[in-house]
Amino acid sequence: MNDTETRTNELTEDDYNSLHSGAVTIETILDRMEAIRVDCQHIYSALELLKDFTVNESPNGGFGDAERAKAILAIVQCRENTLQRELTLYEKIYDDLVRVRYVAAEPESD
Repeated sequence: MNDTETRTNELTEDDYNSLHSGAVTIETILDRMEAIRVDCQHIYSALELLKDFTVNESPNGGFGDAERAKAILAIVQCRENTLQRELTLYEKIYDDLVRVRYVAAEPESD
């Protein structure tokens, strides 16, 4: 899948089962991290909302427009924060899996 294709950050049934069965693999974690990296739909949706803004021609100066724009920004920032936290969790799981794989591959010394 290339970067121009739309990919959502939704868990597949296989991802869900592996994450909740304890059978998490490095490949599963890397796939989830890649899904987060390419998932930009929330940004595109926010841009569409801004593009389709109907300007408020209020005699008071249209303060509602600025507030709507701020609300859209806050939604995108919250989503990005959630994705960053999810990535941090996956990084920790990845590090643990690599460490376990490394320890398991070490030859035993006498």
